[in-house]
This record gives sequence, structure tokens and C-alpha cells, in this order.
Amino acid sequence: MEGGASRRERRRRTDRGTTGGGAAGRRALRAARPRRACARRREQWRMTDYVIDASAFLAIVRDELGADRASARLRGALMSTVNASEAFMRGVEKGIPLDLMRELLISQDVRFIDFDHGLAVRTAGLRPSTEQAGLSFADRACLATAIACKATVVTADRAWAALDLPCPIELIR
Repeated sequence: MEGGASRRERRRRTDRGTTGGGAAGRRALRAARPRRACARRREQWRMTDYVIDASAFLAIVRDELGADRASARLRGALMSTVNASEAFMRGVEKGIPLDLMRELLISQDVRFIDFDHGLAVRTAGLRPSTEQAGLSFADRACLATAIACKATVVTADRAWAALDLPCPIELIR
């Protein structure tokens, strides 16, 4: 083969290098590879303790009662993309510029959690236990995110505190 060693030969050389060769060498090479985004995302979830609900974020941007408590939890927190959408929509309805809200979240290193299949299943599973309290789809999406991330939800919605949920709830007022 022109241009040097074949792919198979390069692999053999790499396997025989300092890793000991053979199957053990291949395992060592696999372990050294960067992990997939989903594995990194799970680690990021565990690095924070809080998931911000739209109501808590809106309390901050509208300077409402509890804004100080919500602000204290915002830096580095997580937010479901569903809740970000709800917060943006309600903020715009109240005359708050969208860019201002986006910049605040970005400046506070809030990490957005995409609403994927797993969160969709968790959200649907919360319906029976939250229906009586009148929780919306976005409320359930926030709770599902907190459950998946093993985090505390920060919210202004008092009805959540009365529910028997597998995640802690922190009320801002």
C-alpha cells in the first residue's frame, strides 16, 4: 500500500505500544477516548444542586418578592428548555425584552437541558400525581428535569411543596 502502513497495521502498532497489546490495548485506547456528549451531560447535571423554574426566573427579571432567593440559586443552575421557553414567552408578554432575559441566563452560566425522550417519559409519568394540583406541562417538565438531575427545584409555585415528589422543592416566597 502506497503512503505507509495500512490501517490494520497502524492499529496493531498502537495496540502493542505501551498498553500491552491485544484486547487489553484496545480497551485502554477506548477508555482514553473522549466520552460521548450524553455522558458529559449527566456529569454536568450532578455538578449543580438547583433547577430553576420559570416562575423563579420571572421573579428575578420582574424584581418580585423572592427575587433575592431565586438570584442566589441562579448561577450555574439548570433550566429545562421547556421552562426557558415558558419564561421567555411570559416575560415578553409582560414587556421584558427577550435579549435581556437571554443575556441574564447566559451571564449566570445557566445550563439548558434539552427536553429529550427520557424527560418526555418522566414528564408524562408525573401527570397522575400532579394533576390534582393543577400543574402545567411546563411545571411537570421542570420537575422531571430535577428528578433526572437529582436536584432541588427552585420555584415560586406553592402548590408544588404540598406534593409528594421524589425531588426537594425550594420556595422563593
